[in-house]
Amino acid sequence: MGTVHARSLDPLPMKGPELGVHADDIETADVEQEPKQEVLENRNVMRRSHEARQRLLRLGIFRKVEVVIDTSQGVDALPNGLDVTFEVTELRRMTGSYNTMVGNNEGSMFPIWRTNHTLKWEGVWRELGCLARTASFAVREESGHSLKSSLSHAMVIDTRNSSILPRKGGLLKVHQELAGYTGGDARFLKEDFEIQLNKGLLWDSVLSASLWGGLLLPIGDQPTSIADRFYLGGPTSVRGFSMYSMGPQSKGDYLGGEAYWAGGLHLYTPLPFRPGKGGFGDLFRTHFFLNAGNLCNLNYGEGPQAHLKKLAECIRWSYGAGVLLRLGNIARLELNYCIPMGVQSGDSPQSDTLMAVTIEELYRNYGILADAKDNLSQHKDAYQVILDGVKGGPKEKRLAAQFIPKFFSSFPELADSAINAQLDLCEDEDVSIRRQAIKELPRFATGENILRVSDILTQLLQTDDTAEFNQVNTALVAIFKSDAKGTLGGLFSQILQGEDVVRERAIKFLSLKLKTLTEDVMTKEVEDYVFAETKKVLEDVTGEEFVLLMRVVSGLRVLQTVSGRQQLVELVVEQAFLEQALNPADPDTVDRLMQCTRQALPLFSKNVHSTRFVTYFCEHVLPNLSKLTSPVAELDIQLEVLKLLAEMSPYCGDMEKLESNLNMLFTKLLEYMPLPPPEEAENGEKAASEEPKLQFSYVECLLFGFHQLGKKLPDFLLDKVDAEQLKDFKIRLQYFARGLQVYIRQLRVALQGKTGDSLKTDENKMKVVALKITNNINVLIKDLFHNPPSYKSTVTLSWKPVQKTEAATAPKRPSGEEMSPGGTIKKQVPVLPRRDARQIYNPPSGKYSATIGTYEQRGGFRGGRGRGFGTRGNRSRGRIY
Repeated sequence: MGTVHARSLDPLPMKGPELGVHADDIETADVEQEPKQEVLENRNVMRRSHEARQRLLRLGIFRKVEVVIDTSQGVDALPNGLDVTFEVTELRRMTGSYNTMVGNNEGSMFPIWRTNHTLKWEGVWRELGCLARTASFAVREESGHSLKSSLSHAMVIDTRNSSILPRKGGLLKVHQELAGYTGGDARFLKEDFEIQLNKGLLWDSVLSASLWGGLLLPIGDQPTSIADRFYLGGPTSVRGFSMYSMGPQSKGDYLGGEAYWAGGLHLYTPLPFRPGKGGFGDLFRTHFFLNAGNLCNLNYGEGPQAHLKKLAECIRWSYGAGVLLRLGNIARLELNYCIPMGVQSGDSPQSDTLMAVTIEELYRNYGILADAKDNLSQHKDAYQVILDGVKGGPKEKRLAAQFIPKFFSSFPELADSAINAQLDLCEDEDVSIRRQAIKELPRFATGENILRVSDILTQLLQTDDTAEFNQVNTALVAIFKSDAKGTLGGLFSQILQGEDVVRERAIKFLSLKLKTLTEDVMTKEVEDYVFAETKKVLEDVTGEEFVLLMRVVSGLRVLQTVSGRQQLVELVVEQAFLEQALNPADPDTVDRLMQCTRQALPLFSKNVHSTRFVTYFCEHVLPNLSKLTSPVAELDIQLEVLKLLAEMSPYCGDMEKLESNLNMLFTKLLEYMPLPPPEEAENGEKAASEEPKLQFSYVECLLFGFHQLGKKLPDFLLDKVDAEQLKDFKIRLQYFARGLQVYIRQLRVALQGKTGDSLKTDENKMKVVALKITNNINVLIKDLFHNPPSYKSTVTLSWKPVQKTEAATAPKRPSGEEMSPGGTIKKQVPVLPRRDARQIYNPPSGKYSATIGTYEQRGGFRGGRGRGFGTRGNRSRGRIY
């Protein structure tokens, strides 16, 4: 606790920073003594006492400052005197604390001799996100979360009388930061300093010189982060340049540097003629300045001399003048005219152009460049005027969109500025300007710019304007032909990291356009790159995206071989999760399996087997067939599953558990092939039980699958099924076949005489498909009734597309002819009927035939495929469907 007394109101000289007006600046005058009340009111004792208290607190060495004002008392009291008492509580020499703050925490400060020291630990969880659409790869690869845990120390010696606009004194500040040894994933040693000297001159002028510098050393092999590097440019460092727009950059994004220096020389003078002297005018100063600096990355194996040489190369500097306004001890405002010098490629100087470029100027400078021919590089100023045309009106922008790409290749030092100018036009509000700029973008796609241009065009796919969208597609195809791999790099960059709408349209572009490109564009190297990048994308896709991407890779020429097809099947297997048990109650899991199986089906052949899929269906899907949850309400999920199984079964290779899988198919087949109803009840009356429903579509799928797998184990029905089961199976087959004959007869009668357009009606189309189903089942049942069972017949599944040669004529049934499974008429060689054939295939009679109606009334047939998957439209990242 300490007490400071102010016994008189006479001004006293004060020393030290931030304590107010200096004695040298005060003009004293003799004044008559006033009553104490008048002194208190007229001289604003309360206000001045409060200001003094605030300055004491800003010193940083007092924890508490209280002010007590009272009339002077005692022998030495003045007639008009007041006692102003400042009761202060000092900070402890050593303090410790912890806090959680958003911003720059200052740590704990303690004075040593004439210096202030700050020691702090800082734990920061950082995220680099919300990237712009044109963000470069160097920025994107650092996007995401990082954790910095660091210890830092700062030493400050500050003898300035003000931190905002000092008149004398100096500042020395040294800061060190060590990260990585207390946790986190940032590892570096960072050193930086600041020196400032201020000297008062004649006529109330002040000369100020300052110097900054810093070095960032990575620890280990881990590179430094964008968030930890140094940045230069702007009103607080090198005036005349945009904020943080100097040094290393990638495609227009400034990445900061690991070493820098900057200096400044400033002259502050009063305003000419000092208007408002002693009042408001003293808040203003004229300002003349010279700034310089450099920022770069160092190779730490080269040594100090090489480092200094690199920092001395390509120095950026600027000079200018302006007016400065001091806002108390809080901040200052500057209005300066800057002339940047030493501008390097990639820097972003602040434009000093006050007037927009006119059409006449654009044409005049275009003429200069057009006439220069081989000496184009000498007319950099003319090209800069054309670049400035993007800041003009609609007519100037349209001309600039055409002129900028024409001379782009002649000014490599302005390449980034030219591309950025064209991109500004691509985002203009006027759609006609955007179209013109997009049309010319392929002319920038040379060398290392191809990746950036492709990335930009991919982002532009999100436009809703049809003409603009077509222009983007045309531009992408154009740069594809010049550098396919570079173009694909930009496309896949947006597919992996871009917004959902961009990702979706980029995938659609690939699925539609890649197949139209010629072999000289889509080389083996390019196709290998497409396949490798597609596998990365497939780690996180939706159902619709999966279908489109499979369409992309399935069309690659390099994958048309047997080994290529096998690679595609392996790719689908990974997405189908065949190593996991099926959850029949989860529609997304069922949908995933269905989509993956559909994509694998076209890939299967006699050399590329479907064994893993068929095994999974027999072991996991068929036992849960009745429990499957459909992802689409109108879809018959059980029938869809059985159709997929039937289509895969011809391509099944050697199977480890062939007998158990055949047994599962056999068991499931029995469920859909009912026993015949009893002829009469015991009392002689007809049985009241309802006649079983015949589900022909289900039976076709199961019979076909059983028939295909049965070829691999032909003795299954004889050796692996006991006599009772076999007898039961044949009874079911016989009953089903008798009902089948009724349907076949009725369908043939219904279709007899119909040709051409009459067969194209929905009703007749369904009847044609129904006839295929019944014929297929008929052929397969015949094979199974052979003794021993035969598996030699071949049928075409009913839902397969009808060839043009099929159904060209009406399905008539003259004597000696029979409808084939594909719907065509073929001659039958007469054979003598066997006993078992007569028992099975004779048309039903009596009660059974009387209850048989048309196939629509029975409800057993479900023709055609149901609705496909992947149509729900809800995109969920992290889940395939």
